Amino acid sequence: MSVALVSCIGTSISALLCVYLLRKLIGFRINLDRVRDVAGLALLAALLGSTFTATWETVFRALLGQTTWEGITRTWLLWWVANAISTLVVAPVILAWSCPDSTFLQIKKNIIEASICAVLCC
Repeated sequence: MSVALVSCIGTSISALLCVYLLRKLIGFRINLDRVRDVAGLALLAALLGSTFTATWETVFRALLGQTTWEGITRTWLLWWVANAISTLVVAPVILAWSCPDSTFLQIKKNIIEASICAVLCC
């Protein structure tokens, strides 16, 4: 089994688990207009989701020989930090863009905004 496939499976399971818990435990709304939505995203998705994904990645990488068992803590920490940061930075942007706005945004404005964000991220 390839490392990419294992990574995709672990990330997908983690995302589905986090979505389920966010909806079930706090009644999560994607527009992040309540403090509990933001706190839930930070605590459940960033902490719990990152912990699950980092553990999944690290164990399978060790089983596949991609990392040593002696270096498993360092590998786990690297995966955890990367997943937590990406959840805290990327998820709110995706959620904000997927949220219907009260005023209809024109396609031209969306393209300009996305282009500016893409240039700034590079």
